Amino acid sequence: MKLSANPFATERAAWAAEALSLLRGRGVPVPEPLWSGQLNEQWFAVVQTRLPGEPVDSLDASLLDQLLALVELQGDAGLGPGGWDVSWWIGAVVFEGWEGWWDGSEQAVPQTAVRLRAFVEPATGSRLPAVDVVHGDLNLSNVLARGGVVTGIVDWDHVGVGSRALDLTSLLFDWQRLRLAYDTGLATDGGERLVRRIVEIAGEPGLRCTITYGAIARLALSARRGESDQLEIWARVTDAIIDRID
Repeated sequence: MKLSANPFATERAAWAAEALSLLRGRGVPVPEPLWSGQLNEQWFAVVQTRLPGEPVDSLDASLLDQLLALVELQGDAGLGPGGWDVSWWIGAVVFEGWEGWWDGSEQAVPQTAVRLRAFVEPATGSRLPAVDVVHGDLNLSNVLARGGVVTGIVDWDHVGVGSRALDLTSLLFDWQRLRLAYDTGLATDGGERLVRRIVEIAGEPGLRCTITYGAIARLALSARRGESDQLEIWARVTDAIIDRID
């Protein structure tokens, strides 16, 4: 069972169920909603099927190949209106300061925030396409695997319509995190492959937008929660990604 206090959860439920049904039909291992409804004025609930496997925290060549292929299946959804417009949201956060993530990042890690401002400046005013199904939080803890095979992609709480480049960017952050942790099983060319595919899908402006969005979200939320270790990790990851691209 998944609980959500999102005030728009009820009106988006039908679209989200349709999006997950589309992905299952294309071969993406996603949960099936069995029931959903408003529990009270605050909480919305979804009962879903349980998928097999365990969360992963590695990104070897085989797993990367599988995830790249699965994200491709999110493309060109052709779904009707009713979904959360993730591409619009990225623009509002990155270029208009919504959520206060810029403020939180600048207070917590000012030098990294300055670098991010300069990094995203060439993409000012850009808007990502809104044609794909987007997970919105495709970190490795939401990937289930068994015997080296991906058996589930879970936690579609933020599913919407946008550019699948955002989900590849989330994988890029995890790849860089594991690289800095000296993960010996890591796909050595993973960073280059992910960056190249993001640019192919969304162009260089899209790359700069999704990386900036992903960075300030991780930095500001880590600071807000008092997670100093996570804040340090994501600051190092962000600096390393900018170094790699610029």
